[in-house]
Amino acid sequence: MIMRAAITLTLAALALCGAPARAHTDELGAVIATLATEDLPPGLGVAEVHLPKPLVGLDAAPDAVTVAWPSPPRAGRPSARVTVRTARGTQRAWVPITLAPLVAVTLATRALAPGDVLAAGDLRRELRAMSGNRTMLDVDALVGGKVTRAIAQGAVVASADVALAPPAARGAEVQVIVHTGAVTATARGTLDRATRPGQPATVRLANRTVIHGTLVDGTTVVVAGVAP
Repeated sequence: MIMRAAITLTLAALALCGAPARAHTDELGAVIATLATEDLPPGLGVAEVHLPKPLVGLDAAPDAVTVAWPSPPRAGRPSARVTVRTARGTQRAWVPITLAPLVAVTLATRALAPGDVLAAGDLRRELRAMSGNRTMLDVDALVGGKVTRAIAQGAVVASADVALAPPAARGAEVQVIVHTGAVTATARGTLDRATRPGQPATVRLANRTVIHGTLVDGTTVVVAGVAP
């Protein structure tokens, strides 16, 4: 509903300026995606809308578009019946829509260029419908990595887009941060094996106690619920 309202305001502003209010292909696809999502079962989302030629470039307001599923939608590439009312008449077409499960993905919070080194603030997590078999990594695993190809703001960041930071070597000294309820404790130790940020880490403290946690950067291991 928010997306539909935003597009409506944009079209109205163009009309006031004397420019033709056209529903560009990407805008019409976004409207169809929003309407198609309303009838999807929990955990399923729209990954892509495949506009057929009769609907490309139509001049139509968002509230003049309707989407109907002929049967309960499931993951795959089913087609929905789309009706678009314009000043020149009504267009109807079957529109293939790729549906996929919602999964946690990492998105870029800003435009990233090749060679950029990723910081935690450059990334965020979100549920999105994703098709295909791209490998997804969480924020911790990507921090410190170097971008290998341009990534637009809001785009999904996959492992293939980043050269991961080298692993911290076995024996590297790290700080261990332990969270137990409202209490936080710290200690120093060394890694038992080479570990990349975002991966499980085994740390040996000076008193030979072994601690298991997650390496969040090259020098810090975070442990939840265990005291050293």
